[in-house]
Amino acid sequence: MKLCKWERFFIYPILGILLIVFAFYDLDIMKSLYDPTNMVGRIGELIGEMPTQLLGVYASLLLFRFRDKSTKARNIIYGIVFMVLAVFFAGYGGGQIWKYLQNDTYGFGNHVWILFPIAAAYLLVGGLLAFLPKYQHQEKIVAFGLFFIAMYVGIIILMNVFKFIWYRPRWRYLYPLYGDEASSYFVPWYLPNCHWKFSDSYASFPSGHTMNALTVIVASLIPSFVDKLKGKEWCFRLFAYLWAIYVAISRTIMGAHFPSDTTAGFLIALVFFDLMVTFFYPFIEKKLNKKGIESPIENPQ
Repeated sequence: MKLCKWERFFIYPILGILLIVFAFYDLDIMKSLYDPTNMVGRIGELIGEMPTQLLGVYASLLLFRFRDKSTKARNIIYGIVFMVLAVFFAGYGGGQIWKYLQNDTYGFGNHVWILFPIAAAYLLVGGLLAFLPKYQHQEKIVAFGLFFIAMYVGIIILMNVFKFIWYRPRWRYLYPLYGDEASSYFVPWYLPNCHWKFSDSYASFPSGHTMNALTVIVASLIPSFVDKLKGKEWCFRLFAYLWAIYVAISRTIMGAHFPSDTTAGFLIALVFFDLMVTFFYPFIEKKLNKKGIESPIENPQ
């Protein structure tokens, strides 16, 4: 489902205006919101990317279920590839939560075991969603899975390219180090400061959490192959917007990103999705249709 005209003519200008506003008030807003003990911020940090990682597990297991089985070799190779992808998303999701829980802010300690039940939960939920329902339209299912993978990889690449070029210091790095003098080291978002190296302490622009949170917008394509969800695309789209906004606010509260960082992350992810769903998704569907994938693949009951 492409972005409609009102989304483009409403959301894009608002994001542009916010970037202009935050060019003047970034630091003031950060000073007023920064509170690493705040539960809203902590929860957003821990589970902000969870819906997207779960969607990755779901998409990967759909690709596993409906993989090309025309030859024994393809059946095995595709089966391995898509299962590895599912495990990757589950492991990344669990590992991310474990990583944050290690911080002194949470006082959880280095308990690596927490990674495994969380990853198992991802696989369980994703597996139930991928294997239990009866689906129709195989070409749309495969297109959805491949589209999500491409979208996710593209977001990761864009995120790190921007972080590398901007090299903007995080407030939660500056304030504990410099205290009241931290404002002297603040760098406006419109001044790239590339040092030709990467450091997490200088990875404020743009917000990766916000970009990954908005990637769940890909779920708005699910109604294309789930007939019972036809007409409910906007439910998925609205959830993606609201979730990304919540995650964006939580990142500022935690001092991980200035408001301009989260706004830029939202904008970059939305533009990328807009381009991908307008040009790349129809291309995938066209290629799959040419391959003669039958649709529907299961008779609804």
